[in-house]
Amino acid sequence: MDYRFGIRQSQERKSGKNHRCCSLASAEIPSRERHTMKNGLDIMLQRDHEYLLLALQEAKKCIPTPTAYCVGCVIVDPATSTVLATGYSRELPGNTHAEENALAKLGSRDGLTGLDLFATMEPCSERLSGNKPCTDRILEAGKLIRRVVLGVREPDKFVKCVGVEKLQAHGVEVIRNEDEALEGECLQIAKRGH
Repeated sequence: MDYRFGIRQSQERKSGKNHRCCSLASAEIPSRERHTMKNGLDIMLQRDHEYLLLALQEAKKCIPTPTAYCVGCVIVDPATSTVLATGYSRELPGNTHAEENALAKLGSRDGLTGLDLFATMEPCSERLSGNKPCTDRILEAGKLIRRVVLGVREPDKFVKCVGVEKLQAHGVEVIRNEDEALEGECLQIAKRGH
C-alpha cells in the first residue's frame, strides 16, 4: 500500500474509485515512512491528513475579515497521537493567529518536546501589525515543535511569507499537503471575507 497521501488518492480519482487511501482504524502507518520531493518538502502521510482536517475545522470557526486569513491549527504529541491544543485566527483577544493561540493554550510545556504542529496555512514570517510572527514563536519554543504540516503556502497578498524556509533553516521538518482538493479547501476557508 502506498502511504504517501495525495498520490494514491489522486490516482483513484482518475480511475473513478471513490474510496480513501486508508483509515487510521484499519492500517498501521509507519511514522517515518516518507518520500522526499525535489523541493525538500515531504509528502504527508494519511495520519497527517487526518490532523490537517481537524485544523481545517478550527479554521472554519474564524470570524472572516478582509485584512487577514482564516487559519486553523492543531498541536499533536506524535508519540501518543494525542491532540494537545487547538487554535484558530482571532480566537483569543488581540489580533491573534492560529499557531499563536494553540501555543498559548498548550500551557505548561515542562517535559514536552518533539510535537507536531498542523496548520491550514504556512506559519507567517512577517506581520504588518508588528506582532511577533508565528514562525518566530515556533522557533523560540526550542525543541517543542519538531515538525510542521501545512495545508497551503501563504499567498503573497499581504506580505511575502518565507515561513517554510525559515523553519527549515532552523531544523524544523516541514511537510506540505499535496492533495489539490484539500489545498483548495484550505485556501477557500482562509480567504473568507476577502
